[in-house]
Amino acid sequence: MQGVVRPLILIICLLLSLTCLTFESLVSNSTNNGHLDEKLEIQLSLENDYTWEIVSGNWYSIQTNCITCTSILSLNDIELDSNHTNYFGQATENGQLKLTIENSEQEVFEISASVDVNDNYPQIRPAPSESFELYNAFQCLETNHCIDVNSPILSSSRTELNNDENKIISGVIDNQQAEFIGFEVTLGDTVEFYLEHSSSDVTFEAFFQNVTTEVEMGNVASSNTVMNYFDTPNVLFSNIEEDGRVIVKVSSATINTVWSLGIIIHSEDNPTMLDLSETTEIFGHNTKTIIFDLNDTTAP
Repeated sequence: MQGVVRPLILIICLLLSLTCLTFESLVSNSTNNGHLDEKLEIQLSLENDYTWEIVSGNWYSIQTNCITCTSILSLNDIELDSNHTNYFGQATENGQLKLTIENSEQEVFEISASVDVNDNYPQIRPAPSESFELYNAFQCLETNHCIDVNSPILSSSRTELNNDENKIISGVIDNQQAEFIGFEVTLGDTVEFYLEHSSSDVTFEAFFQNVTTEVEMGNVASSNTVMNYFDTPNVLFSNIEEDGRVIVKVSSATINTVWSLGIIIHSEDNPTMLDLSETTEIFGHNTKTIIFDLNDTTAP
């Protein structure tokens, strides 16, 4: 008898392109052009204090996500407002913004706060051949390293959003004029978009550009009202078919809308050898190449 080893290459397509999906998940926080703060630990204590440093003229949007709680928002220990589920405004001086929440009903909640926000993003979409300052979006380079394996749609884990890894970009639309952000992509990438926080209505539309042409990718995130990820989980995956850049248009019908958008780039996986003698799960985004070793035994 003679044993022959034959490699078998299997292409697995996960078909997660341009479909908006929702799911239940806990939330965390990150920051870019402001402090985005969503506390992962469940808040069950009677009193919870949250503080942020803020610069005069910068904006804040804080959503308590607690219906039965009472709360006080203060700047440098001077009360600004109280007993709202949504706080929004512009700092009149440098200092410490503080939110105190009384949770007498022991409600389970997570706050979402985008604080110390300002921006100077361009208000004109560049032509494909024009230079444009690009945002350094977070890129997940290790195979399956970012994926939350407990997520039904394999969205990214949210436990490391605190580390300021450019997973979230924030801004404020201060004159109802659309703004534009951009980031680089390469063939095989899968881009994960999610609306992290918004103080009002907001829409994010994406365009793919190479050096000569532009293709509309469509709406990648939106909300008609106040929204945050904990209250309304949302994810959209978009597959990239060639090298280039993605330009995102941010627009709102409401003046001074504070927004935060999550962007995570999942790089294409290298071919992977699978050992069938071990219990192995196969998962990922877009297309994955799996090589199986099959031992065929034939009689002489």
